[in-house]
Amino acid sequence: MSGKRYAGIIGPEYRWGGMGGAQGQDGKLDHHTALTGDDLKTLWIISYFLTCRKFKTSAESAATIEYKIGEIFSELKNKIQSGYNLRK
Repeated sequence: MSGKRYAGIIGPEYRWGGMGGAQGQDGKLDHHTALTGDDLKTLWIISYFLTCRKFKTSAESAATIEYKIGEIFSELKNKIQSGYNLRK
């Protein structure tokens, strides 16, 4: 909207493709290395949720998108009980 090029604020290691979504050279899910179950759930909670919550404290001001995302995630509770469901 401001005419600036979009730059994602969530690092590639925390995006779905980098978080347990291991892909083979063909671009498809590699079922031998992809995380599932408790491993994926733990990674999701620790990496994604906590990273997004930290945006609030590291934002330059309350008017930034980082602050707003951090505020949202600081109020969210993880309801995902199964890493297998998360994978699906």
